[in-house]
Amino acid sequence: MGGGNEGLLYEVYYGNINQRLLDFLNRYQFIVYLGALWGAICAARQKLPMYKLVLPIAVIGGFLFSIIWEAKSRYSLPFFVMLIPFAAFGIFQAEQKLACLAKLVFKRRLK
Repeated sequence: MGGGNEGLLYEVYYGNINQRLLDFLNRYQFIVYLGALWGAICAARQKLPMYKLVLPIAVIGGFLFSIIWEAKSRYSLPFFVMLIPFAAFGIFQAEQKLACLAKLVFKRRLK
């Protein structure tokens, strides 16, 4: 990293890549939170057993601990990573629900 302001590192921090990366990660975070929210709603409706709810409980507990103990966002990153599998569960449940609704809609249109 000589004295120049050129290169990939400069582009990531200050150039076009910075804004594109921030836009992508902002959307990714939204999708993860939305999937986790839908997963939590489905888990509450299905009354899943406690061992299947370890990830959301850990995330909520870690989030509350971070807020109460020290309000630093660097401590919330591991909890976000733990939320990704639960968000996948929520997205899968949403896909199943949409497929079921699509079957009903197309069945009615065909009649």
